[in-house]
Amino acid sequence: MGKDETGHVVLIYNNGRIRLAGEIAAKVRNKELARYFWKENEAGNTWELTYFIANEERTDVPIERLNPLFGYQARYRPQGFSMINEAAVSSFQRNYVRHPRRTEEARKRGGTDPRSCPEGGF
Repeated sequence: MGKDETGHVVLIYNNGRIRLAGEIAAKVRNKELARYFWKENEAGNTWELTYFIANEERTDVPIERLNPLFGYQARYRPQGFSMINEAAVSSFQRNYVRHPRRTEEARKRGGTDPRSCPEGGF
């Protein structure tokens, strides 16, 4: 990730599912804070970066549903930090991320409430 990630969308993956979506609010590099959260590996190193997430939404979306949306193979499993191309992220946000203002605007236009997506959609 680049220097100024503030506002970028982040998806948290665990055990075959996207568990949380949100926006990066801040990033700090702090060894002591990292040691508190992540401890150290066998060599005594830690992961120094800590990201703070805002506007988070809990979710339970199978990764198999998202892989085609982001142009990945069906069996792809994310590891570490991965950037997704901006066009795919924009499309994903328009179609799956629940924003109260956008939801209300869609309702007024007679659109579908994104919260009605099957399997815990965004």
